[in-house]
Amino acid sequence: MDSTGEYDKYRCSTCKKPIKSQVVRCKTCVKLFYHPGCVNKHKVLDRNHELVACSGPFEKFNAEEENQKTSVPAAGSSRDRVSSVGSIGGSRGMSSSATVDMKIDWLIKTVKAVKDEITCKNEVKKMIKEVVGAEMEGLKQQIEELKRMIHGEGMNAGKATYSEAVKEKKKEMVIIVKPKLQQESEATKRAIKEKVDIKNMAMGITKLKKGSKGTVILGCESGGEIEVLKAEAEVKNKMGEGFKVTESTQMKPKIKIVNIEEEELNLTDEELVDTIKTQNGIEETEGREWKIVKRLTKGRQQERNRRGPIEGSIILEVDEATHEELLSK
Repeated sequence: MDSTGEYDKYRCSTCKKPIKSQVVRCKTCVKLFYHPGCVNKHKVLDRNHELVACSGPFEKFNAEEENQKTSVPAAGSSRDRVSSVGSIGGSRGMSSSATVDMKIDWLIKTVKAVKDEITCKNEVKKMIKEVVGAEMEGLKQQIEELKRMIHGEGMNAGKATYSEAVKEKKKEMVIIVKPKLQQESEATKRAIKEKVDIKNMAMGITKLKKGSKGTVILGCESGGEIEVLKAEAEVKNKMGEGFKVTESTQMKPKIKIVNIEEEELNLTDEELVDTIKTQNGIEETEGREWKIVKRLTKGRQQERNRRGPIEGSIILEVDEATHEELLSK
């Protein structure tokens, strides 16, 4: 009998050499044999997929004795021998089955844990997506609302500013301080500040501006204050004979009326003004001023050749109240 072949079935799982004497077998693992000096190198994977030393249990036996048991039948019937061998195989089978079951259970638990983790991540992603979506929608609405508010306030502010500017321009009255002898406007302005106590005057001075030819313009909010300012001793008298104080004449607002037919253009100024008043429903009240300063005829050569209607327009000079009323029509 070849002795080498007898020992081949007990081959060390670590050094891969045949074991001829003492054999160490791991009962947990399937058909793994080791030299006594190599058994400490036997490692298995734990739940964290890391290699750790196997905790056994381990079984020791002699390779020669085990070979003799299998080669020389023991006394007794073949049934006993079969049952004896079967019992050994059965125990090994049971051990192998238990190991496989443990590994299967571990795999099932691992897969379940991974599945639960993926499911949890998906749920978290879904929740985050819903929350972020709701926040973004609310943010969009707030931005749109702010845009509308800013746009509306900007337009209203622009209109109010324009209206206030027009009103201020209309309300502001000015007087002109002019030197009788030629000098720079800066010198006139300096003389006013030295001779007139502007800060302590009864009326509000809204403008102190240099003009041309040595003049300085002083502005007030109303015509009444202008009269007071002109008659004020601090301005009229303290400036002395070397200066002349006069009120600036303001130009009245004008408005252009178009699409006037030829028949109406042939009317006199008074008749045409009465027609415009009637058409626009403007009642005659005291203090209203109407004056036609210019007539414009739009007679095209083609229309004249065809003897078509000739239309024209006029420019009216009116008071402020009439000007505003006409613009509102």
